[in-house]
Amino acid sequence: MYYQRSRDMLLGVCARLSEKSGLPVLLVRIIAIVLFFKIGPLAMSLLYLGLAILLPRS
Repeated sequence: MYYQRSRDMLLGVCARLSEKSGLPVLLVRIIAIVLFFKIGPLAMSLLYLGLAILLPRS
């Protein structure tokens, strides 16, 4: 399963997670913002970068 490059904002992590989970990309982005404030900027940044490396690109 691959993401569409036109839906990228920053590294395409939310778009790729949206494709994998079947959730709307807007919902995935809202969840990411909530997590950013819940777990902290450093932890979320590391998680985001980790997912950017691990999720497949087209």
